[in-house]
Amino acid sequence: MLLEQGQIDEAMVLLTEQREICKKLADVEGLAYSLANSAQALKRAERAREALPLAEEAQRLASSHGYAALARQFEPMLTAVREAAQRE
Repeated sequence: MLLEQGQIDEAMVLLTEQREICKKLADVEGLAYSLANSAQALKRAERAREALPLAEEAQRLASSHGYAALARQFEPMLTAVREAAQRE
């Protein structure tokens, strides 16, 4: 909702809080989703260079913790963020 209204900074605050909660709960899958959502939000705001480490971490977490389907789901997002970061 916040992203649709163009409130990227507000959305990022909530996504950062979500990541911290996932870390405390050792919820790797939730953390990976939150990182991916954060990366997509930053890319949408034309901040792909900022998004890239988050997208890469989401992919790394999914791959290294046995979430193969999730890792495959993140591949197009990671590719898009990498391409956008190169254009910035």
